Order: sequence, then C-alpha cells, then structure tokens
Amino acid sequence: ADSPTGDEAGAARSLPGKLARHWHQLVLGAGLLAIMLSLCLLAARRLQPAAVPGGDRLWRAGQGATRHPYLYVSYHGNHRNIAAKGVNQIYRYSLALDANNSAPVHVLLRTAAEPTRLLRGMLVEPQTGDLFVANAYYDDSKLLRFGGCNALGQRAFKERVAPLVASSSLVHPYGLALMAGSLYATTQDTGSIVGFNLKSEGLTGIERSYQFGRSGIKIAFRGLASFEGCLYAAEEGEGAIFKLCEGHVVATVPLLKPIGLLIDEHRRLLFAGSRWSGRPRVVAIDLDTHQIKQEYRHAGMTHPAGIAVDGDSLYVAEQDGLALLEFDVPSANFTRVVLEGLPDDPEWITLSNC
Repeated sequence: ADSPTGDEAGAARSLPGKLARHWHQLVLGAGLLAIMLSLCLLAARRLQPAAVPGGDRLWRAGQGATRHPYLYVSYHGNHRNIAAKGVNQIYRYSLALDANNSAPVHVLLRTAAEPTRLLRGMLVEPQTGDLFVANAYYDDSKLLRFGGCNALGQRAFKERVAPLVASSSLVHPYGLALMAGSLYATTQDTGSIVGFNLKSEGLTGIERSYQFGRSGIKIAFRGLASFEGCLYAAEEGEGAIFKLCEGHVVATVPLLKPIGLLIDEHRRLLFAGSRWSGRPRVVAIDLDTHQIKQEYRHAGMTHPAGIAVDGDSLYVAEQDGLALLEFDVPSANFTRVVLEGLPDDPEWITLSNC
C-alpha cells in the first residue's frame, strides 16, 4: 500500500483537533439555542393564562363534538358613544374563520306592541328551537319568546311570556335558565329569581319568586344557569355564585364581581366570568367539588360578560373592548379575536344553528 504524503499525514493528525473544535462549536450552538428557546417559552407563558392545578378534567371534546355555525349577541342598548338608544336588537354573526361579519343578521322581527329595549340574557329552547330574550328596560321589564328561523335567519315574535301578574318581582331581568318546564330569570333590582311555568296558558300560569337579601343591602343578580335540578346565580354585591335547590341556597362559590354563567354538562363544569379589576377572568368551576379547575385571561379582557362553549372553543363577550374573544377550553390558551369594533356594549351571547 502507498504511504500517506506529508499533507495527508498532517491532515490525519489534525483531524481529532478539528473534530474537537467542531464538537465544542456544536455544543456551544446547542446551548445558545436552548437558552433562546427557554426565553421564548417563558415569554409565551407570560402571554398565556396559567392553568389552575387540577385542570385535568378539561378534556377535549373530540371530533364528534357539535359545532354551531352562528353566534347571537345581545347589546346593552345604551352605548356610551351612541346619542340615541344604542342597539336594541340581537345580531347574528358567523363563527367561520373566513366570515365577513360586516353586515350581521338582525334576528328579531319585532312588533310595535312589544318593543325591545336593553336586551340581556337569552337562550334557545332545545325542544322547540324558540328563542327567549330578557328585556331589561325598567318600565317595560319582560321576557319575550320568538319562533324558529326563517330563510334569512330571522325570528318572528310569538308571545310575551312574563310578567304574569301586576305585582311581579320581574324588574330589570338579566340571566335566563330553563329547568323542569319553567323559565327562570334573575333580576338586578328586586333581589329575586323569578320562575314562569311555560306549560300554562296565558295569565293562568304560575309565577314563583325566590327573594334574597338583607335590609339595606341591594342584591344584584346577573348570570343564571341550571344543572341537575338546581339553579346557579351570580351575585355581584356578595361576590359569589349561589347554588339553589328547591329555592334554598345549598352552596356558595366565592368569586368577586361575577357576571355571566354557563354550564358545560359534558365536562361537568360551570364557566363564570369575573369583572373584578384586580383579576378579570373567566373561570371553570368543577360542579362536584365547587373548586376552580382552570382560568382564562387575556390582556384585552377586562369585563367578560356573556359566555358560550362550543366543543373546545370558549367564546367570551368582552364589554369594555367591544369584542368577542375565543379561548381553547382544555389548555386555556387564547385563540383569536372573533369580532371587534362591535356597535354597542355586548351583554349576552348564545349559539345557534340558524
């Protein structure tokens, strides 16, 4: 065999040194890359809401989960930048990623006999598809029913559900919930939760009213939800969510400045929004333990109002920012701004198939 030349021999002798130098450079580069990745991850964590320990029950809904194409928004009706009466209508928006929501559908086909003003809570009745809406104007407090959607996505007025009696406690209603054939509403001015039997005809229906409060202290209810025969009511003044079974408070979940409530039956979670300036957020509360399992925060969310959950998407109406935000339910990560520049203060939101 031929002997190596001097250059080849020198190259062979220097090869270990070169490999060592390259190895050190690779190690140094990998170390710098690891540091940069750590800094990026730290920054990402600061931008995303922190998961509350024990949030393992926030499983993903899976591919078979129902997805709704539209979202309804009710408005305060007296927006700070509108000289007239604001938006006293429910707007329908598309939830599609490429949707053009510049011209939302005006859902309610109203009548002169039952004008709408200061709309608040709303819900779609599962059996009939009818839409119930709370009209919160003080001198015309009422609950209205609208029928199914026409080809344009609009709903015709059907009836005034409540109040049924002149001495009704239904003044300035806010949240709505269905339970055992009755429609319940919270009130912001009388410290009451009022129920109306939907199976009754006309003014013969039964109206039951649960009164709360202490002398000199105003009870201001907001959101309302129902689950397994009990009602959950948000009360701002007490800084708590009341669980009521058969009209009696059986549990209290502390939460400062609670507004909107929503039950996720699949996950057995109660979602609640808090507008407390010290920590505005939406929390997911375990319905069995009443412990907070997860929280959802965003720098642009200071007054979360209405809440809706569709599969793994959590939608939040941000009142101060006039926007609709979306979060991922299991991870609590902020996903996107669905809508911005809304024409009035958004109050409540609900999902719809039409």
